[in-house]
Amino acid sequence: GPARPSLEGRARDAGVGARVIFTGVVARDAVASLVSAFDIALQPAANPYASPLKLFEYLALGRAVLAPDQPNVREVLTHGANAWLFDSSEPGAMQRAIERLLNDVGLRQRLALAALNTIHERELTWERNAERVLELARQLHGTTPSRVKVMQ
Repeated sequence: GPARPSLEGRARDAGVGARVIFTGVVARDAVASLVSAFDIALQPAANPYASPLKLFEYLALGRAVLAPDQPNVREVLTHGANAWLFDSSEPGAMQRAIERLLNDVGLRQRLALAALNTIHERELTWERNAERVLELARQLHGTTPSRVKVMQ
């Protein structure tokens, strides 16, 4: 977008221009391969009334997740267990968290493995979510909905 030249300049000025890739718009089917190349999967902000899908993608791809410490994020992520959370109201907190993860490879690896395990342990998949919705519909309507095969 229009901020790209400025961001590229900031990366260059910070001495990391050669290590930062600005992809522009990416086709949906290419996202997983790009996210898999991340050292740190950053969720810089999250709407407090939504469940950010990006976080689930990061978890499923086994990335070290860095996200704001807020209630809806804590429904899935636990600081120091499967992610590193930062106080988004505190100036510099995100930067310090990024530096912590960049400088601690062991922590990054532990968080990445725990992130992937979270998906499996909590069954955070589209298919399992569809099953939960069908079960809720059955409970609300007192009937058994027909089993629908969820397309992947």
